[in-house]
Amino acid sequence: MKLKIFQRGGIMFYSFMPDRKKLLLITVILMILVLGGIYFILPKVTVEISPTIREVTDTVKLSIDLETSELSEESGVIPAERKEEEVTASIVLSTTGEKLVGIEPAAGDVVLLNREEEEVVLPAGTILERTDGFKYRTLEETIINPKKFEYIGTLVVSSELGRAAVRIEAVDKGREGNLEAEQILELPEFKEDLLAVNLENIGGGKDQIFNIVSESDLEEGKDLLLSEVQKIMVEKLQSNISEQKLLLASTVEPLSIDYNFDYAKGEEAEQLKGEAAAVVGGFSILKDNLQKVIADSFLENIPSGYELYGSKLNIETLAVERYNEQTAQLKLKTKGEAVASINLQQLASRLRGVSAYEAEEILADLSGIDSYQVNAGSEENMPRFSHWINIQVPKLER
Repeated sequence: MKLKIFQRGGIMFYSFMPDRKKLLLITVILMILVLGGIYFILPKVTVEISPTIREVTDTVKLSIDLETSELSEESGVIPAERKEEEVTASIVLSTTGEKLVGIEPAAGDVVLLNREEEEVVLPAGTILERTDGFKYRTLEETIINPKKFEYIGTLVVSSELGRAAVRIEAVDKGREGNLEAEQILELPEFKEDLLAVNLENIGGGKDQIFNIVSESDLEEGKDLLLSEVQKIMVEKLQSNISEQKLLLASTVEPLSIDYNFDYAKGEEAEQLKGEAAAVVGGFSILKDNLQKVIADSFLENIPSGYELYGSKLNIETLAVERYNEQTAQLKLKTKGEAVASINLQQLASRLRGVSAYEAEEILADLSGIDSYQVNAGSEENMPRFSHWINIQVPKLER
């Protein structure tokens, strides 16, 4: 404040003059208060709209390369790395091979016939042989009488072979030694002199079936072990890969595998146990790199007047079309949402000053809006200033 002194009619007067800067400040404050009051006093309208959201799908083809270190979004080449792990598996299966093992030898009586005129002493253990080569042996020493002749004068009118009975037993145990009656057996050591005939069946030979490992058992064991390795190899690799990386399951395969079984082919066993030690490998890529490539392709396929809704795209399918030791070709189907682009300021400008009914007609005619609500009476007019029209889009608030 300034003090002003002046004299009028011989009288001294004193007056305080306000400072101009302070006067200006007070004026500005008063104007703000007045305008603020007007803002809060004058009516405002809230308009709620729900923009159209469309599902958009896209198919992307890209390549991954172990020898590339930099992402190429233009050519769709993503750097990859090979991950390797050791995997073990074990199986047990029943054997299917069978082997007959003789447990009892066939035995019976035969009649030995002597075609010579001299007595034959046959020691125990003498071999007799069937026509198919199967062998028997005598169980005791046997004396066979010589062949006899009947004469009339010097004329031979009849003859009778010398004979003797003896017990024999099959050399090899089993049912193969059983023999029907009236079969001729030869004696290799006395082939010209003796032969034998079994007048009754030779029997008692018994077999027992034992399980053995067959070739098909070993092949099936390898197939089962490979299947077990394939079941766990993706999970094994995935457990040692960071969350930032994506393992391409279709590229995972055994790089080497060793099989080991507790029995060999032909050995007796009811069960076969097998183990496999494998080294498995597969391609992995960074998830961010994949998102960048598919996002670029996806944005190009969004319909005009729409924009991406949300920050991530869903990968519906991922197929490896072909791959070798260094590269792979991928085909992906992606799905995402696109939301209609609406300029809220322009929309507010179109609604200002019209009636609530007219505002609803304008909103109904606009494409890209699924639903709307004007929070004002149908007879009321919309504010004449667009900034008093509050347009809200609650559906987009994620």
